Amino acid sequence: MSAVAALLALAGLVLLAAGIVARHRQTHLPSGSTLACVPYRGSTILGNAVLAGRDDRATAAVLVELAVRGSVGLLLLDRPPGRPEVAVGAVEGAAFDERELDVLVARFGPAMPRGVIRRGSGEERRLSRRIDRVVRDEVEELMRGGTLAGWLPWRDFLRVAAIVALLGSSAALLAALLTHDVSAASLAALAIGGATASIAITPPGRDRWHLPSAQPHRAHLAALQRYLLASDDARTALLRTQWMPEGSPSGWPGGALDEPVTRFRLHVRLLPYAVLFGVERNWVEVLRREAAESAEWDGDPGAIRTLVADAEPLLRLADELVDLGRLTFVAVGLFDARGEHVADVHTELGGGTAVNA
Repeated sequence: MSAVAALLALAGLVLLAAGIVARHRQTHLPSGSTLACVPYRGSTILGNAVLAGRDDRATAAVLVELAVRGSVGLLLLDRPPGRPEVAVGAVEGAAFDERELDVLVARFGPAMPRGVIRRGSGEERRLSRRIDRVVRDEVEELMRGGTLAGWLPWRDFLRVAAIVALLGSSAALLAALLTHDVSAASLAALAIGGATASIAITPPGRDRWHLPSAQPHRAHLAALQRYLLASDDARTALLRTQWMPEGSPSGWPGGALDEPVTRFRLHVRLLPYAVLFGVERNWVEVLRREAAESAEWDGDPGAIRTLVADAEPLLRLADELVDLGRLTFVAVGLFDARGEHVADVHTELGGGTAVNA
């Protein structure tokens, strides 16, 4: 019995190590030393989330992207502590592309309840399935574009193996307890812990097979992530060399990017990517410092005040919420640009009237 329990314990530890590797591989991007201050040319925030393995933050990043772009407003509602609720309102005249509308309908459409969705509830599982469908649609779009080539099944194999190991270890533990074999029981308990941890840590879904054509895009995402994590001096050194950087999406600030106001505008536009990579708290601190620097700049004071005032609600929202990556799970209602309720979000998005594309 002890030999069997030892083998199960070894299997549990191997499965745990494999789960850790799977978790690391999910979000691992190519290594390098270059920095990038704008997203990849022609990319979308949802597509970037898929290529970066950040599916769990994709919808939150899309919502923040829409807020930064001025297509929706985000309003933190006054609710009891520990139950933050965020109203999401479409701005009059805003246009959404097909995938952005898919995200809004998945989160706020007719099939979803209003209010905070409780962890582990049926509503959360339904929401997860709806969001997963949106992500799968984006994956299929990238496959048609020649960036991805399908799925790798090893995460499925890992989960099945961990479940089998868990069942076998549980049986071994029961047998060891019945025979009063303390050594075997300890090893079986270790095996159960390893298998359980492997199931918990292994990312959901399947690995994606990135084609060689995806590597420049993924390398650019890695450079953008390094930019968000870099020191102020390193970012400033890069911006001094940039003038309408090649690959800059339309609508992003151009000109001399090292000027305080232009730099602030650029960095506000990067807030969705800070959410995507899980560094939004640090990035908000950067934006706070740059807002203060912009106020002291010898430029148009009215334009500067307007710029900072426009960004303030989103920065305050980031301050109030512990994790903007969870934003998609607490949003409620549909409001206009003034924060006044205009219609039930289920009716508006269900009928498509929130989109003026």
